[in-house]
Amino acid sequence: MFLISPCLLLYAMAAQAQQPVLIASDPTPAFTEEQLSTLLTAAVRDGVWEDVAKCVVARWGETPFSEMPDVFPPRPSHLLRVATDSALEHCPRLRFDLGSVRDGLTAKIVRNAASLGQVCTWLDLNLILGDADGLVVDWFDKQKSAPSQLKDLQTLREVLDPLLRRRGRWTDLPLLYENPAEAVRLMLSPPPGMTDKAVFEKILNGQVDSAPGDAAAELNDGFARAIIRSACELYAGLLAAHRNDEASEAASIIRRACGDKNGRVVMIHAAIEARAVIAAHLEWLDNAVVEDPSLVSLREQAHKVFQQQDTEDDLLAR
Repeated sequence: MFLISPCLLLYAMAAQAQQPVLIASDPTPAFTEEQLSTLLTAAVRDGVWEDVAKCVVARWGETPFSEMPDVFPPRPSHLLRVATDSALEHCPRLRFDLGSVRDGLTAKIVRNAASLGQVCTWLDLNLILGDADGLVVDWFDKQKSAPSQLKDLQTLREVLDPLLRRRGRWTDLPLLYENPAEAVRLMLSPPPGMTDKAVFEKILNGQVDSAPGDAAAELNDGFARAIIRSACELYAGLLAAHRNDEASEAASIIRRACGDKNGRVVMIHAAIEARAVIAAHLEWLDNAVVEDPSLVSLREQAHKVFQQQDTEDDLLAR
């Protein structure tokens, strides 16, 4: 059973004052994925988006999503996400209608009548609508205070992870992972379908030969930077949460996968953002700038944040 925050309760009361929202319970969807695909193709061709919007609302009102019955928590298909984003650009009314679906789920959560799948859909809609981050964070804070809810939060990781990163909730980020160091290792491992580990390691280290303007090389570089950054942010979250042994294990994995220098530089950038700079970062930078003057600016930033952290710790101790 999820815990209910006062903020969420007030929000639900306001939502219930509007027109009641019916959440579809019929296991047979009002619109199938095939129908959605057909409507989306026609909308792109003809510029008529109203039918797509109706289909999108119906699909979001159905939990779990029937096209993926074996996936838990239930997630919307890529097609539904694309259709939702596209229709929101062309149909102003859709934002209100999806907000009504979301508010109906909010009322269920307040009554402790929502399944974990419905909570996941509620989180997804909040992320898409982008107007209730504070509400979701308030809900998250209530859940994390109860150890019994931790497993459910980890189940909802795919939805909560981007929100916590966007809000800079670095201390909370490791809570979503049962074994954060192992999660870092998996992030920096070849994705399913890539059998050549050597190629993946070259991509991570920026060692793939390419010509200037090579689109594939640019894609590889962006992919590598994104997953390295993601792993390093989780490392910084462990530091911010004072889970130092796990952070040390994660750091070793990152340096092995990304190269010692590259891994350390990205980890320090993440630690600066998380305000979790440690003495070992400063020591490495003080030595590294001798051979690489381009690191001077990073060293100055790290020293500045480290001093600010000391000041903040002193104030908290008083």
